[in-house]
Amino acid sequence: MRYSQDARRKEGLEWDIGNPKYGFHETVVIFDDVFVPWERVFMCGEVEFTGMLVNLAGTCHRPTTGGCKAGWSDILIGAVQAYAEINGTANVSHVREKITDMIMHTETMYSCGVAACVKAKNVEGVGMIPDMILANNTKYVASKAVYELVRLAEDITGGIITTLPSEREFKNPEIAHYLARYYKGAKEAPAEQRARIVRLIENLTYGAGALCHSAAHGGGSGQACKITMYYASKGEPLESRVRGAKRLCGIKE
Repeated sequence: MRYSQDARRKEGLEWDIGNPKYGFHETVVIFDDVFVPWERVFMCGEVEFTGMLVNLAGTCHRPTTGGCKAGWSDILIGAVQAYAEINGTANVSHVREKITDMIMHTETMYSCGVAACVKAKNVEGVGMIPDMILANNTKYVASKAVYELVRLAEDITGGIITTLPSEREFKNPEIAHYLARYYKGAKEAPAEQRARIVRLIENLTYGAGALCHSAAHGGGSGQACKITMYYASKGEPLESRVRGAKRLCGIKE
């Protein structure tokens, strides 16, 4: 998978990578001549159950988006807060408000996933299955919220994400002293600290990395979640809402 900083790994750099210890890893896995033990076989010719299997798989996976993306967002919020402190803007009202908005989006994603699992049901022969409507709602909410989280993070950080000089320039003896002077943060925070945290924010928000973190397609597209939620809501869940509305306004069955 390509991402915004992949070529920098070939240059022997560290902080320009943004996350030098773990980086960003996505791989293509090819299964060739794989032996599957019989006890691991889910179906053998029962094609009429394929739709149900896909729905069950999505329902079990999609609540994890709430925890996965909330964990990613926790790091992003921490990075943005650290940058604001280095930049001397942590106590500016609109910065505090935007970071608070980021926290609220994060807790919304997380709470959706928790709710889907708390309302899980035991399916005989299968085990505990998260609530289908809440599970798909978790994924759909996360796929939209993360774009807003990226927008807020980049709004607070500013254009430095794309204009920051490279690590090589910071280490170039001819100009390093200029960069150390003009890129230092508030309270004499070293320029390197500022550069490192900016590169981490870039790593978390920019280019192909942002697309993956956005959960745009991991676990299924947002549209797939909406379709599943619609059909799962038909019948009693929707009819009970109709009955409640009619009862409140005096319409008799």
